[in-house]
Amino acid sequence: MRQFPRSILVVAACALALAGCGGESPAPAQEPEPAAAAAEPADEEPDETPADEVAARDEPAGTTIPDGAVPASSDFPFPVPEGWALLEPFAEGSIGGSDAVTGILEFPGDAEEAAAHYEALLKSAGYDAYPFALGAVVNDASILVEVEVAGTMYKGGIDFNTHADGFQKAVINLTVG
Repeated sequence: MRQFPRSILVVAACALALAGCGGESPAPAQEPEPAAAAAEPADEEPDETPADEVAARDEPAGTTIPDGAVPASSDFPFPVPEGWALLEPFAEGSIGGSDAVTGILEFPGDAEEAAAHYEALLKSAGYDAYPFALGAVVNDASILVEVEVAGTMYKGGIDFNTHADGFQKAVINLTVG
């Protein structure tokens, strides 16, 4: 009976030693000197970045409006499909404590076709847009988007539904982030 607990202690000590919890610690690793810094002559100045590249990095990025789209407004130039009525202008607010912009458009035709059209339109402008299956469970169709508008990154959803008032609405909720 006395042997059993002692063997458990021996096994535990071996496991700790193998896991790196033993008595000896390895010597700290020496970091090698960068070869590039030693090889570069001290009298040369680094290449200068052209002024137009520096300005392009410092200015907020513009918003791309692809063919077949118009800006939602002059204050918020988010691309919206041509011919879609603006039922509720884009307005700043908050969603879940985050700064946000929301707007409502009226789309023509089938919700799934309208969502696919809007997704293709946003992708043609270089934005990330993709179907949102979870959103489509409670809406007729839904897409998620990540866009940069006037230098600010927005993420959010566009939900497509036919409402009781008869309007086919694309509800756009974009949060800063």
